[in-house]
Amino acid sequence: MVAVGQFRCPRHYFGHGAVRTVELHVFVDASQSAFAAVAYWRVTYEDDNVMVSFVCAKTKGAPMRTMSIPRLELQAAVLGTRLMNTVQEEHSVDISETVLWTDSKTVLRWFGSTHRRYKQFVGNRVAEILESSKVSQWRWVPTAENAADDATRSQNKADLSPESRWLSGPAFLRQPASGWPAPEEGTKRVPDAPEEGTKRVPDAPDEEEMPGEFALMAADEFAIPFQRFSSFSRLVRTTAWVLRFARWCRKQRSEIEEYALTASECEAAENLLVRQAQLESFPDEMRSAECGKDVASSSDIRGLAPYVDEHGVLRVYGRVDAALCMPYSARRPVILSHRHSLMDLIVRHFHAQMKHQNVDATIAQIRTRFWVTKMRRVLKEVISSCNECKLQRTRPLPPITGPLPEDRLEAGGWPFKYTGLDYFGPLLVTVSRHREKRWVALFTCLTTRAIHLELAHDLSTDSCIIAMRNFVCRRGPVHRLRSDNGKNFVGADREAKRFGDVFETERIQSELSSRSIEWDFNCPSNPSEGEVWERMVQCVKRVLRHTLKEVAPRVHVLESFLIEAENVVNSRPLTHLPVDADQEAPLTPNDLLKGAANLPNTPGLDAELPKEGSTRKQWRIARMLRDRFWRRWVLEYLPTLVRRE
Repeated sequence: MVAVGQFRCPRHYFGHGAVRTVELHVFVDASQSAFAAVAYWRVTYEDDNVMVSFVCAKTKGAPMRTMSIPRLELQAAVLGTRLMNTVQEEHSVDISETVLWTDSKTVLRWFGSTHRRYKQFVGNRVAEILESSKVSQWRWVPTAENAADDATRSQNKADLSPESRWLSGPAFLRQPASGWPAPEEGTKRVPDAPEEGTKRVPDAPDEEEMPGEFALMAADEFAIPFQRFSSFSRLVRTTAWVLRFARWCRKQRSEIEEYALTASECEAAENLLVRQAQLESFPDEMRSAECGKDVASSSDIRGLAPYVDEHGVLRVYGRVDAALCMPYSARRPVILSHRHSLMDLIVRHFHAQMKHQNVDATIAQIRTRFWVTKMRRVLKEVISSCNECKLQRTRPLPPITGPLPEDRLEAGGWPFKYTGLDYFGPLLVTVSRHREKRWVALFTCLTTRAIHLELAHDLSTDSCIIAMRNFVCRRGPVHRLRSDNGKNFVGADREAKRFGDVFETERIQSELSSRSIEWDFNCPSNPSEGEVWERMVQCVKRVLRHTLKEVAPRVHVLESFLIEAENVVNSRPLTHLPVDADQEAPLTPNDLLKGAANLPNTPGLDAELPKEGSTRKQWRIARMLRDRFWRRWVLEYLPTLVRRE
């Protein structure tokens, strides 16, 4: 401890005189106890005098986990490299040369080897060292002359005087470079390739070297599996890169192959893939075509007269060689089988190239280069599995319709107890010598789906009230009346108007309330609530298109047409038509309104017809017909409304 207290280290690096060169020398060493690195300046003056001065040192204890000596020496080399970087960064000295010294031959072999792959511990540290230094900067030094050895070994009495080796550096640094320790055999850098006329001596096995992961194997199968690719272009380009790599391994490099793939390379790769697919699909036909013989009569491609071209590809020898307007690939296309996996990639490629068009357009494009057996079947399978085509064919799922209101489901009531009102038109009529517009008010029974048509003179409130009064007088009382509240009426100027804008709602409401009729409006933005009468409007318009031959009939003619249209629509069947003669006639709205469907050869009722004048049974017959209608309405028609479509 007394010697430690008296320790003195000179902090001036250079002496008097002109400096010629300044060199930095770093020594590293390791032991089972510690590893250290020490740096020295080697200054050469103009009078050839050499001075060595201590710069700094760094020592670390060995890890608690047992580690081999070569690994500890490598840790010391890492420490010396970091110490070198610190000295260079913290000093503004023009360093002419930097030399790093180690007494481990194994570490020097790790630095100089470029053909080996080491484990992660060694590989990472070697990479860090070579980032900051060069292999030529590392030199071997005997352990006895390594200054860093003083910091890694325990000594009973340490020399801390200014003349010690730790502060003044090794003695050989004061000598010329020719007097420095020479590298022994095995410490020089091992070249990757031996020189001509020399035989390379294999190195001793190294436990830090990773075993090889590649082996040379010869296989009869094709090296590139088609099933691993989902794109034809990617398969072709991958094969082209493999072929280029094979040429480079054979020292067959070209100047145009320094960059991306060329068109000739892609064509050669495609010919190789096609030839391999043909060998797998048509082996007998390929051998016969190469020998100049005809293919067997049982072959699927006998009618194509196949032959082998200069590239070894099987092509069609057709009858359109004189059509010079077609390219050579279209006159003599390549033959492929629909069973091979390459065909699926090619069809998908052309299907995407044609922007997912129809079958014929894609087949026409494929035929310009390939002749595929049963091409239409393959293309349909590809289209059925194409995700983009599935998205284009997909239609949005319609929303589930809501439950029906009680107005549509109540049985046993009178006709038009629950009624829906809608207007359609205008219809042109001839009055004297000019034409006028008329509208039609459609009343439909929400329960029996019967309709009643009233001709309205105009869209005034008075005409609407008259139409309602006529309807009530002819069809009986109404319990609840529903109508649209949306844009149902369009004038001549095509300006959309609401129901309340066309009619005076208060007057109509007061008229209806005086007759104990409830009037409900649908939601303005929910047109689906009015489908029940919009559908009836469509039926009436279809009947009028076939009945109304004149463009603008007279008023009385239009009224007659409306009555006929009303009768036709009310005669439509609500249930399925009978298949056998023994079955009952389909249920129609006229069955309740008239007691008959207004159809020829309507089957008679099971009940016996009453005699004339028996007034006591007439009301019973009417009651029986009504009950019969509602019973069939509940059993046959009402179940058809269950589905939400």
